Amino acid sequence: MWTNVEVRRWMEPSYKNFNEMFVRFLGPPNSWTFYDHIRDDILREFTFHEHIADEVQLELRSIASGRKSATFVGVHARRTDAIQWIRDYHGVVADERFYHRAMNYFRSKYEDVVFVVASDDMPWCKKNMDTSNNDVHFVGHGKVDSPIHDFALLASCNHSIISVGTYGYWTAYLAGGEVIYFANYTRPDSHYLKKFTYETIYLPHWNGVSADRKSVV
Repeated sequence: MWTNVEVRRWMEPSYKNFNEMFVRFLGPPNSWTFYDHIRDDILREFTFHEHIADEVQLELRSIASGRKSATFVGVHARRTDAIQWIRDYHGVVADERFYHRAMNYFRSKYEDVVFVVASDDMPWCKKNMDTSNNDVHFVGHGKVDSPIHDFALLASCNHSIISVGTYGYWTAYLAGGEVIYFANYTRPDSHYLKKFTYETIYLPHWNGVSADRKSVV
């Protein structure tokens, strides 16, 4: 007989000790505290099919054409459905200032940086992201009905910039490298803060860029 256990979004000591033989966890355990200790196993198990990996490497080589040693930074901008979700939780949305700050961080730290941008709102990205350095490449054409290519492309980059959501989160986790995430996107009075903490969602060595409170949805 199964025992149902409602889990929080982070690991708690009580989850490690059950006398029951069959335990079913209910809820979204979206926290590195559940799985980061087996990161090597995750990276070994979650690999892309050969034809996808070959296609992505071919595209990255094409993007880097003419550059001696490009440093790829995957950028995921989730906007369409996320805006409604953020509105429901009384939050703020990642605006152009977040992406400018994050991209300028990588520009100042690495030479020959190339930003690989994937989004479900590509027109917004093309209008608001700084392309003056000729180092930004928009990919995938925002086709949300075929997300595998974008996911593999972002996960194959050296570093990552992510807004909100598990899609971008897992591309960054699989890519490794430095990660800049959109931090503080819930306002202090948001009831969503009762369900999660930033410290248990994002890894300690990832870098958060705080939200601009003026960007309330």
